[in-house]
Amino acid sequence: MKSGAKSERYDTYFQALYDEITERHHFTGAYRPIEGRPYYVFTSSRGIRYIAGFDRTGRVYTSLVINFGGYEKNKNFFDTLRKRESEIDVKFKVPLYWARRDDIKSSVISISLDGTIDADESKLEAFRAWHIASLLKFKAVFDPEIQTVLNPLR
Repeated sequence: MKSGAKSERYDTYFQALYDEITERHHFTGAYRPIEGRPYYVFTSSRGIRYIAGFDRTGRVYTSLVINFGGYEKNKNFFDTLRKRESEIDVKFKVPLYWARRDDIKSSVISISLDGTIDADESKLEAFRAWHIASLLKFKAVFDPEIQTVLNPLR
């Protein structure tokens, strides 16, 4: 598939995701999708972003990215959340991938499944439903956890 055609598929996919999650689910912090990007970013609070996307290895993912701008604060925040990993995983009913990423500032917590933007329309609909469900789950589970962690760090 040509790069321009792939960009258009991303645009169509993420516009539909944006429309549904903001209009039907009132997911806050959503901005209009940026053309041609294989991911879409939702801001939760300063330093925390939820991302829905497709990676280069054939995975569809939803992630929470921690980046307050300072390396130590990011890693302390991640480590504090990670202490509750087993309790958080239980709420998701699937194990999360926890990546501290010591080589860069940000840390990531994510889930994923097999899939690409080149899938047929029925698969893309399934991916969109999965993205919406996982974004809503991330927000429901992590927003209270984030506030609990942020309070002592302030």
